[in-house]
Amino acid sequence: MYRGTSNRPLSFFLFTLISLLFLFQFYLFPVLGEKIYGQGIYPMIRRVFDAISAPINQSLALLFIGITLYYVVKAIIDKNFLSGIKVIIILILMFYWLWGFNYFRIPLSEKMNLDFSEISDSTHLELTMKTLQNCIDLSNQLENESRDDEDESLMQSALVFSEDLDFLYPSTAKVVPLYPKTLFLRLGILGMYFPFTGQAQYESELATIDRTFTKAHEWCHAAGVAPEDEADFLAYLICIQSDNASFQYSANMHLLYELLFYYKIKYPDLFQTMITSFSDRMNRDIEERRIQYEKYSGPISEMSEEMIDRYLKMNNQGGIGDYHRLSDYVFAWNQSISL
Repeated sequence: MYRGTSNRPLSFFLFTLISLLFLFQFYLFPVLGEKIYGQGIYPMIRRVFDAISAPINQSLALLFIGITLYYVVKAIIDKNFLSGIKVIIILILMFYWLWGFNYFRIPLSEKMNLDFSEISDSTHLELTMKTLQNCIDLSNQLENESRDDEDESLMQSALVFSEDLDFLYPSTAKVVPLYPKTLFLRLGILGMYFPFTGQAQYESELATIDRTFTKAHEWCHAAGVAPEDEADFLAYLICIQSDNASFQYSANMHLLYELLFYYKIKYPDLFQTMITSFSDRMNRDIEERRIQYEKYSGPISEMSEEMIDRYLKMNNQGGIGDYHRLSDYVFAWNQSISL
């Protein structure tokens, strides 16, 4: 019986070509990436992922990676290298269609009218002292406070925050811990959004001041925000605008770290004066983070950082430095709301 000629190679080629055309168009015209993908295709993908993953409280990333590696290794053992290459290409295409095209949307600075103009020393000092005082006050308030309902409270804060931002597609799925524990720390990362399962994930062993902010950051990725600096800024806003003092403390501490680094380099005497005013809770949390960082830093985390830097630059981003631009956004945001 005649079965005809398979159209699979042709379909695969056409799908790859269409994907490249979309990528090229979104790169040249971010407004198309915003309208077609960010506000059109991705919300539908997010709805499907939420329907599937919302009831699941465990990461599926390692299961997916294991299945993928099985097919790649099998292709190598069978010397079917073409099949192995095809699997890799399919994964790349899936990455962009499931989430990666979010890198090529209109920048957050345009959506929120943020102007990254040069900041005077007086303005910098004013924000630094205000943030420092916020951290001191909040840390003292939290000395005997429990964080039992952190996940549920953070989800509610994120959903309320997203109501006024039409460029976000809020996820109802929880940010889940990745197992085995400390895997992310050994790789030099705190969390990750995994496009293939639609899950935002965090390292369950994170230091106290990192945990909440990281969860909010990864939730923003799930809501369609790809750039790291934009996810950092929106996570900051989610936390400081919530009613939860623990969330506010986590966000303010992240901002304070960046602001103080400026003084550590340029005005070391003033920096020393500032850190002597830290509360006991702040000193304990900072020491916890320092110990954790030193314990897990090494060649693997350094290699991971280099790979992340290259990955970001390949996707129209600035690189690893994007993780340290929170203060730039906060300065611009303060200026925009004061006008």
